[in-house]
Amino acid sequence: MINYLTTIKSYLVIALGMILLGSCNLDNLPNLDNTYLPNYEGSVALLLVNDTVNIREILEETITDTSTYDITAEERIIFSYEIETDYELGSEFVEINSFEDGASIPSPIKSFFIAPIDTFVIISHAFSFDFPTADEEQLDSIYYKDADFTLEFISTFPYEVDYQISVPSFVNLETGDSIAMRSVIDPSGLPPARDIGRFDLSGYRTSLVSESDSNKFFINLDAKIFLKAGEVLSGNEFIELKLSIDGPEYDVIFGSFGKDTFDVEEQRIDLSFFEDLGGDGIVFESPRIEFNINNGFGLPTGLDFSRVYALKDGDTIHFSGSFADNPQTINAAPVANHGEVVNTIFEINENNSNLRDLLASSPDEMVFNLSGYSNYDSDQSNWLDTESAMDITAKVSIPMSFQINGFEYENEVELDDLSQLEGTQELTLLIR
Repeated sequence: MINYLTTIKSYLVIALGMILLGSCNLDNLPNLDNTYLPNYEGSVALLLVNDTVNIREILEETITDTSTYDITAEERIIFSYEIETDYELGSEFVEINSFEDGASIPSPIKSFFIAPIDTFVIISHAFSFDFPTADEEQLDSIYYKDADFTLEFISTFPYEVDYQISVPSFVNLETGDSIAMRSVIDPSGLPPARDIGRFDLSGYRTSLVSESDSNKFFINLDAKIFLKAGEVLSGNEFIELKLSIDGPEYDVIFGSFGKDTFDVEEQRIDLSFFEDLGGDGIVFESPRIEFNINNGFGLPTGLDFSRVYALKDGDTIHFSGSFADNPQTINAAPVANHGEVVNTIFEINENNSNLRDLLASSPDEMVFNLSGYSNYDSDQSNWLDTESAMDITAKVSIPMSFQINGFEYENEVELDDLSQLEGTQELTLLIR
């Protein structure tokens, strides 16, 4: 049925064509052999890109470390870095070491002597000893974590000696008792006679007195030498004390530690995003560096920022301004509040430094090489304990504006199949 209808339609088309040709004058048709048809040489316009590139896309495509920047809800871009360092070396400020010392007291009888009757030779004396420190700091008291204290009593008297030693400068914190040593020794005619006492100073406190730029502690000696009638002294006898403190470590130490310098571990900030973005002269809005410092040392400190600098292709760009001209003061807890941590915050910005100009140079990295001064601009008494530390945290914030000079941005676009354009004489590329 379908083939039948198709045949009828074909006959109708042929008939219609004959009618139309029959109504025309065929003699008026042109000679098609002499007709000129020019070759087509047109142009083609191809749309490559029709897109809007925003700053978020630029950052996401060019900066590999996305943790260095943040894009706020208001489309503000803020580059930020955090650096942190701990300074824990209390021994940089006060160092106490093992030491030995000694002193002697001569017999009160200065020449040859024969006892006419049974008698006693009495010796009573207060000794003072220096407690040395590495840098001659003035110490008020030391609370020990560990130390060994040794006392040695030596008598060159040829007879029995009843002695007592007390060390009021060394007190047990739990009992309140000072170190004491008492004994009777008899050389049996063959001096010298010796007696040794050893004491663990853990849990003890040493109280010191500053005299002539030294730290003094005291030991009291009382001795009684028994002479029978007819016994002889040469006049050259003496009593000697020897002492030592080995391996001292303190829990807390108080005093006036004087002024000292120390270096904080160098920190470097990689600013490679300048290179990622391309070009120099990137402009930022009010860059700032906020320092948050928790001082667990009982020493007011000054931090010196004059050695902060940036590096650009190997060249050094120095940090300057009022912030770098003078050390910045870090507060500390007074002796009455020993053990407390005091917080200090200060900020570097374009008003107190050349930070904006320094960053405008598109540096490769920024180097924080800080030094400190203990008891800077302060005469208050100091303290240190085993937990003392200084925690320095700095947050570098660089808000970015949209004014960029010398900016370069590269993007790759994949074109569709262009094989159909073969023979085209002109190709116009449109980028919108």
